[in-house]
Amino acid sequence: MTVHLDNARLYARLQETSRDLQEKVAALTIERTLRERFMSILAHDLRGPLTVAKMASVILAGHPETLDERRTLAAKIDANIDRAERMIRDLLDTNRIRANERLPLRLDECNLGDLVRSLAEELAAIHGKRFALNLDEDVRGILDAEQLRRAVWNLAINAVKYGAADQPITISTKHAGTGVEISVHNYGPVIACKDQTHLFDPFVRTRQSHAGEQIGWGLGLTLVRGCAEAHGGTISVQSSTASGTTFTLHLPLDSRPCELGTNSAD
Repeated sequence: MTVHLDNARLYARLQETSRDLQEKVAALTIERTLRERFMSILAHDLRGPLTVAKMASVILAGHPETLDERRTLAAKIDANIDRAERMIRDLLDTNRIRANERLPLRLDECNLGDLVRSLAEELAAIHGKRFALNLDEDVRGILDAEQLRRAVWNLAINAVKYGAADQPITISTKHAGTGVEISVHNYGPVIACKDQTHLFDPFVRTRQSHAGEQIGWGLGLTLVRGCAEAHGGTISVQSSTASGTTFTLHLPLDSRPCELGTNSAD
């Protein structure tokens, strides 16, 4: 009897060890696949602006006599180097978030209405007049305008990519208790509850995005989450067939206590 019990225990341990090994192998396979896909997309995306900048510099060197053309080419080089720099910054900030570090903030008085209006004008120039604004009066706080701009831009671009092309995208700001909120709403395919669970994790893309032709790094929503948490706030999503999809940044009026708390912990 004792031998049978010992064998049963050993068999149970063997099964448990086998399951653990299978889970680790599966996790490593997924990680390798994600890493390979990410590196492929990274090389593709970075090659674009760098190639344009290189071509413009070659033309500039070969034809220095045309002043107007030189100005145009110099502007093109500058714009594409800025694009590459933004990509690299996004990667570095994502790495901070994965390491459970807060994004660095430059806090100052920020008028969210002005920020959203300016952003909507830029988006409309690129994607057409798809953007509607719903702004409370005088919504402002002590926040980082640059980080918030990137966060709202990422939410709006996602709405353009995955929302219904014949429906408006609404960007809203409002007072909410002791804080403020910025939300981006669109109609279109619903984000499944299963996808919402990991939506803000790095390099994660929904089944909807895989099914379409859009390619991306899967970093935009991670950076949105990092922005919200750095301010001492949160990000939420609601998605249904009837009401569409809404991403909302919930932010305090003043993020200085959060930043001071982080610095003191360091």
